[in-house]
Amino acid sequence: ELVKSNATVYEFDLASSYFNLAALEHQLGQNKIASLLYNKSLDIFLHMEETHIKSYAPFIAKIYDDLAELSKKDGKHDKAADYYNKSLKIYLHLEQESPSIFAFKIAANYHDLAVLYYETNQSEKAKAYYLKALEKYQELAQQDSIKYSPYLALCYENCGIFLFNISHDEHASKSFFQEA
Repeated sequence: ELVKSNATVYEFDLASSYFNLAALEHQLGQNKIASLLYNKSLDIFLHMEETHIKSYAPFIAKIYDDLAELSKKDGKHDKAADYYNKSLKIYLHLEQESPSIFAFKIAANYHDLAVLYYETNQSEKAKAYYLKALEKYQELAQQDSIKYSPYLALCYENCGIFLFNISHDEHASKSFFQEA
């Protein structure tokens, strides 16, 4: 009722409430309900992005990430890839304004896409995204090794597993494991 009477004041609260409820349902394993709630939140944030000066892009990107994760769990891999790519596009745009804030989100997104493509036997796409993720995590670890080295190590490990499973090249995969 409050949103109807003064939408500009309460839209953000409503969108945030839908998002928080979606996250809770997601944690509880109620993926269909979570997806519906994420989409309600997304619709409001997209509307706000169109009609307000303030940017809600980080919220929109996060919702796309969460919808990608739900879609992946539900076996909807094409939809998951679409959501990850929408999120990535937003993060890449946001990184131009605030590199230190969004570089990690981009690295994580590259890694998520690599894993998705690997799991769906799209080796060339998986390889491209693993390499992008690795490069981004290396940059981040150079800036703050304590914070980002665990992510870099995980990426090296996943690259090694990927290489071994795809090419059975023990030497190449071993070098990634040693880096991890």
